[in-house]
Amino acid sequence: FSVADATTASEALPLGQARANFAAINGSSSQDFAVKSLTGDVSAATALATGATMALSLAARFSYAKYTTEYGAVGDGSTDDTNAILKAITDCAGVCELIHPANLNSLISAQITPSGGLNGLTFKIDGNITFNSATPIQNSIFGSSLTNCLIHGNGIINCNAPSGNTSTTSVRGVFNSDNCIGLVVKDLTLKNSANWLFNVTNSNDCYAIGVKFINSGNSVEYAASGYNCWFIDCLINGVNDLGCGFYGGFTNSGILGCYMTGGVSNGLFVYNDNAQPAACSNILIIGNISTGNSGPGIQITKGYPNNNHSGIVVSGNQINKNKGGIVVDGVFGCVVSANMLTQNTYNSVQPGDIWVNSDAQAVSVTGNFVFNSQLGSTSGFGIFLASANQVLISNNYVYDDQATKTMQGCIGGVSLSACFVTANYWGGAIGAVDQVTYDASSVVINNFQPFNGGLVSKQSGPPPSVQVISVGASNSTYTAPGPGTVFVQGGASVLLYITRGSNQLNLGTPSSIPVQQGDVVTYTYTTAPVMEFFPA
Repeated sequence: FSVADATTASEALPLGQARANFAAINGSSSQDFAVKSLTGDVSAATALATGATMALSLAARFSYAKYTTEYGAVGDGSTDDTNAILKAITDCAGVCELIHPANLNSLISAQITPSGGLNGLTFKIDGNITFNSATPIQNSIFGSSLTNCLIHGNGIINCNAPSGNTSTTSVRGVFNSDNCIGLVVKDLTLKNSANWLFNVTNSNDCYAIGVKFINSGNSVEYAASGYNCWFIDCLINGVNDLGCGFYGGFTNSGILGCYMTGGVSNGLFVYNDNAQPAACSNILIIGNISTGNSGPGIQITKGYPNNNHSGIVVSGNQINKNKGGIVVDGVFGCVVSANMLTQNTYNSVQPGDIWVNSDAQAVSVTGNFVFNSQLGSTSGFGIFLASANQVLISNNYVYDDQATKTMQGCIGGVSLSACFVTANYWGGAIGAVDQVTYDASSVVINNFQPFNGGLVSKQSGPPPSVQVISVGASNSTYTAPGPGTVFVQGGASVLLYITRGSNQLNLGTPSSIPVQQGDVVTYTYTTAPVMEFFPA
């Protein structure tokens, strides 16, 4: 590098390898000296990065990043670094990247962002930040109104409180943050919160990517309305509440590729209630693993009347060893597809690995694999319809091949209206594989029972009611009320004609006539026959 006061400099080298030729200054022929230190203002001196073609002044070079140690952070695990980190964050927001080095373990005792919020902070945390649990704080380590902020790194932020501890000597959480736009939290480990490790509310365009959430007193969640907010590739372990998800009023958001375990309630969720009554819409829950939770692996439900969620997709998830599988309740328009559910235990409230309630409508349950579930009981089902409406159930594979079986049936419950059950593979249950009480508008067709008798070509809820046709005088007509078959028995000199649209066909004297809705059957006779209509 070059020194501004030198009259000549033979080389410009990277810092740490710098040499300067002071021959013209000291009068010697060409004697080089390693530059070990410089004093005074050297901001105008330049440095050329290895491989670069243009040197930058030291002032420009150091404008790209600063360290918390430059503001007095000690990081010895006992010195309170709150003010140093707060000052560093305030100065660097919107100006340059701030780095908390890997060798630091900083103790803090208060919030480290200004109360008025931040814009444009890039904070790389490679060291540790630990809250001093002896000092009470009833807010969070990072505050509200974080706009276009990236907080990332390989470090650990430790709230230093046992999960579920709500005492005044415990920090509430790491991100208990309201009104954020463009907040990205990436790759950090957040742990040991009395309340919320992550509770981002009234916020838009926010991302948690590759974050490890460990031991949280309350849910890891986006709450109180917003849009385009995501959990991606996160680990959530040990939540003393609902697990990870969306609480009230979020849209165009999702949970992708996350691992949820050790929750005292359900795993992943979409929820609303009296405190947050707004419904969620257009939510993706795709490619996650939910295992070892004390409630259902995934739960879509409402706690506020009349505000149903909509447009929920639950697809490609692995759900095993929870207390229950997937709960679909309080939603209009939901796809549950290509999920694998295994070894979940029986839940008497929702006695099915895929449980669809009466408050769920327009639901598609397709292509799921349910295997050896409902452990600990002999009363549960692979799929359970709790007075369900407008549900398509197709191409699911549900079976139990355990030596001691635990699944009472592959599908059970009650269909209230317009359910269509087709092309499923049922088998190995304790009782009948299909134990649903179907209504007259539901159809069950072409399901295969590999362990229970093969193909069931057709079932249609209750048997269709046969209509006896009141035969009038010869040359009378009958109009078919729907698709089906008209059967003709007995009589003499019976001739039948069928009219469909503008076409009429002389059928002679058949014993049965397949008809469509609106077909007109004309009959003549010398002795009246007996005629019946069988709906399809």
